[in-house]
Amino acid sequence: MMRTRFIALIAALTFGVTPPALAAIPNVPCLHPVVFPDADVNVVVLPYSYAPGTIGANPTLVRRLTGLVQFETLLSIARYGNVGVVQLIGDPQAECTPDTVLGKLTGKINGGSARARSGKGLVLLWGRIYTAEEQLYVQSYVRFARLNIPETVEVAVGTAHLLASASSQSFAFPPQQFTLTDFDVISRQYVEMLRVRRTIEGPDIGSIPEDAIAYAVSEISGDWLRLVPFGGQGPTGWIRARNATEAGTLRSHMPEMAFIEGVSGFLAYRVRRDANVRPDTSTLIAAEGAMREYLRRIEGERVEAISESTPLARLVPYELLAMAAFLKGAGHDVALDGLATAIGDGPYDAAAVNMDVAFRVYVWSTSRDSSEDLKAQSSRLLAAAGSEPDNRILLGNLASLYALLLGPQPPGTSAWTLTAEERAGMQSQLTALRRFNTSR
Repeated sequence: MMRTRFIALIAALTFGVTPPALAAIPNVPCLHPVVFPDADVNVVVLPYSYAPGTIGANPTLVRRLTGLVQFETLLSIARYGNVGVVQLIGDPQAECTPDTVLGKLTGKINGGSARARSGKGLVLLWGRIYTAEEQLYVQSYVRFARLNIPETVEVAVGTAHLLASASSQSFAFPPQQFTLTDFDVISRQYVEMLRVRRTIEGPDIGSIPEDAIAYAVSEISGDWLRLVPFGGQGPTGWIRARNATEAGTLRSHMPEMAFIEGVSGFLAYRVRRDANVRPDTSTLIAAEGAMREYLRRIEGERVEAISESTPLARLVPYELLAMAAFLKGAGHDVALDGLATAIGDGPYDAAAVNMDVAFRVYVWSTSRDSSEDLKAQSSRLLAAAGSEPDNRILLGNLASLYALLLGPQPPGTSAWTLTAEERAGMQSQLTALRRFNTSR
């Protein structure tokens, strides 16, 4: 029965069933992963697993944790519209590795049943449970992208064009400590979440089956979702996707859920903008709010420890906030202050320095009162190029900034002066950069 329903699901996704504004599929085998091809963003939740040697490993618990992650994601990204969430099941050490699943979803590996489309957003989320010093921890990992499109923004300053990109689109989140009581609550919340009610206040009318059935979300009320199965293969009714208890919600234990909400909105905005669909700025504003919530939650008293152990988990959100500020044309100062702080707290990162320079040059070009020193910014880029000599974006930006400094001053900008020695040195470096960039 499960295989028959799964084949019907694949047919629906592949041959013309238009997805609703919000949809989900639980319990999809990793051997044949699927997404909603027409959705602007798909979040795929891979199975969480126990690290080898973890005390008290419980397969039922990790399945329930993964299920709660899916429905927490579904509830949090509902506001963006035209999004999908898929929960996969299988062996995390075999068919459910992120590289294997991504390869199948993009067509690079055979086995994907409904593939992601070029230009659409895709977020993969997975994690592990492990013990350290007799304490239990859950650590999540993320990978995000718009398929076949570089996650960059272009800054035009006069005749110069600078590119900025995030340091990484895949990283580990800071591990979160759990207790056995927390896991017991997670198990109970999952069982409760599967119960379907005809009305929110009404009695149970059944449970979500353990099959791979696609559901549309037809209504949302607080923490409740009204699910309608494709093809009538499961019960129609309300489920409580987020169950607040004295022990808190899953989101309160796992701040990374706020980042997943934020990056999903960020990708949805960019997908729609690139498709020449005038996107609603509120999507980007909501995404910024979610990423700031995530940063507030992970920072607290742990900034130094996070910057050392999982630096990208703090740096990348600040980079995305800077990109979002540029995309909506507001909030540059606050975003750049946050990015500068993250750069200063963590290990040296050339891509982050490049983004910081590009946006500061842009702010300089749009403000008559800017005190930015373009010569100092070119020196920062030169130092970054020294650490990543093969970074084409960085080398291209350095050439553009040299050309800007050597050319006529753009109208309405603060002046700069170059000594004869500085001008000769920049001209020599610009010639070498252009020769190098055109030879590759």
